[in-house]
Amino acid sequence: MLAGPNGAPTHRYVVVVPRNAPDTARYLTESFKDVPDVEIVVERRQRPAAAAPQDVERRDRRRSVIEAFGCTLVKILRKLPSLRKG
Repeated sequence: MLAGPNGAPTHRYVVVVPRNAPDTARYLTESFKDVPDVEIVVERRQRPAAAAPQDVERRDRRRSVIEAFGCTLVKILRKLPSLRKG
């Protein structure tokens, strides 16, 4: 993970797991339990029953959102404390 001038991480990460993948959520939660800058959350939004999943490739040009294995990884920039004094 990248670190800022004071050694603090510059980003935190949130992994969004589909609600129909509880085993994946448990696995990731256990795997990252000792990593303070990673949070695992289960998707809470509900799709309308008529909405069928679409095969759409999504790409964020900034690379702050990555989709893989049915999960979404979101990289969130932390606000770094000002280094100016006075």
